[in-house]
Amino acid sequence: GVGAGVGTVGLYAEIERNLSAVAPPSRYAVLRTAFYVENLLLWATDAQSECAVRLPLQTKCIAALVSSDVATVVFALAATRQLVLPSEQKVYNLTGPALLSGVVIGAAVGHRYVATDHNTSVAIVSRVKGVDRSEAELVVDLLSLQSERCDATPSSDVRKLAGVNAANATAYLTGVRPRFFNASCRG
Repeated sequence: GVGAGVGTVGLYAEIERNLSAVAPPSRYAVLRTAFYVENLLLWATDAQSECAVRLPLQTKCIAALVSSDVATVVFALAATRQLVLPSEQKVYNLTGPALLSGVVIGAAVGHRYVATDHNTSVAIVSRVKGVDRSEAELVVDLLSLQSERCDATPSSDVRKLAGVNAANATAYLTGVRPRFFNASCRG
């Protein structure tokens, strides 16, 4: 598959727990990234054939992150010499600036939203060329794990660390709308 050796959500948590064992006492920071909005492209082919975006969000939302925001944060930390944060054990949650519901995601890419279960979502992502089942499981698990109530507040850590707001995930989705397009869906 695309990322041979892809782990599980539990593996990522274990890596965070073990960080303190190898880092100098009280001197580490974790940049925990939210679900990358680019991962929604894994649903594009299915959306074309089903004329709907089928996601396991039910009534929840995600604060999807545009991947370039991670580089923005790391560059800002390096440029200000804050890459090593003295006397601090901190987890920064890098999220997008707004919570997106399935309905908002569907509208951004030009389709209606249909809630699906975990297994259906894994099957959808597994059909993408170059993505194996373990990778599909990981992506769907991350989406499910990071979805939350739609009245929650996304993290402001991108702004706190980089001095700029996180990129607008809805604008990103609107920009990739042609990847989801199917002329026969307009009925």
